[in-house]
Amino acid sequence: MWAMVEDDNIIEIYTKPKSITVNNVQYPFTIFTRYTKEEKKRLGIYDINLKKKPNSKFYNMSQPSYYFDKEAEIVNETFTITERDLENEQTGLKSIHKKECKQRAYTEIKKYRWLVERHIYDYRKEIPREVTLYVEKVRLACNTICEAIDNSSDINLFKTLFEDSYDKDGNVLKVAIINDWPNDTNVRKYHR
Repeated sequence: MWAMVEDDNIIEIYTKPKSITVNNVQYPFTIFTRYTKEEKKRLGIYDINLKKKPNSKFYNMSQPSYYFDKEAEIVNETFTITERDLENEQTGLKSIHKKECKQRAYTEIKKYRWLVERHIYDYRKEIPREVTLYVEKVRLACNTICEAIDNSSDINLFKTLFEDSYDKDGNVLKVAIINDWPNDTNVRKYHR
């Protein structure tokens, strides 16, 4: 990104290259990418030093604003970062992720409902043991995840629920709690 600066004031922000007119001279969009820093500076165009954006899963960000740093000859982006609410019953991160967790568990278990119905109508047709074990593991995973969410007293603890653990070679040692669901490989043949 770039900014047009006149008398130390930002008069325009350019989010992408475009043709512009400066002092009655038309310049092609390549001015932003092919001109040197000094060539752009002579026309009043300065690069924007973009501030690192926060992870929107955990933080809210205000609209950015920009200011010209005359000494550094650069335009800096700034914005306010606030933590997203953890506790609100409707919109809090805990509520949102617990609902998602319970919905995932429901969706996983629902795939095997036909086996239960079949057993109700014909008690001689048993529900396969691997399915009952899998469903039990799904319920346990859901309870574990929801409990971990409830026990997150601040945003930093909450963020750890989404972090995998790696060994020195970059291999996953432990899957993030929020994603630690049982593998359904052995029961896929029963999906409906």
